[in-house]
Amino acid sequence: MSLYTSEREKRVERYLLTRCRELGLLCMKFTSPARGGVPDRIVVSHSGTVFVEVKRPGGILEPRQRAVHAKLRRFGAVVYVVDDESSVDALTNRLAGGGRRGPATAEGSTMTVADAAAATTTVTGQQQCETTDSGASRQEHTAAGDTDQSQPR
Repeated sequence: MSLYTSEREKRVERYLLTRCRELGLLCMKFTSPARGGVPDRIVVSHSGTVFVEVKRPGGILEPRQRAVHAKLRRFGAVVYVVDDESSVDALTNRLAGGGRRGPATAEGSTMTVADAAAATTTVTGQQQCETTDSGASRQEHTAAGDTDQSQPR
């Protein structure tokens, strides 16, 4: 990771921490010395606890991160990936508002995720990518950053 990439990711992470503080959410740094690929943050709200992976704008998950996120989901955890201020806003506003429903489409309905137990959701403003264990990627366009994590089956 270059210094420039690292700084861009740190800006997104600082913004996440700032927004969580503003909205009364608990945002903790998550590290696991014995296991790589774990999400960067744990966010605790009245609506639940979620893991958050922070990437630089346009950044992608490494294979090890995809595998760990999929494992967490199989155990019922909710994992988000944010990569810019609008995706942080969408996530924190949803958590502060108490909602934990599936991703909203432009019409406001909830989309079905074919393999929710093995998918990681990336909240990226206007678009949402789901990456499965096999690394396959699927994109759904959403309304003005209104994205959320579907519940595992």
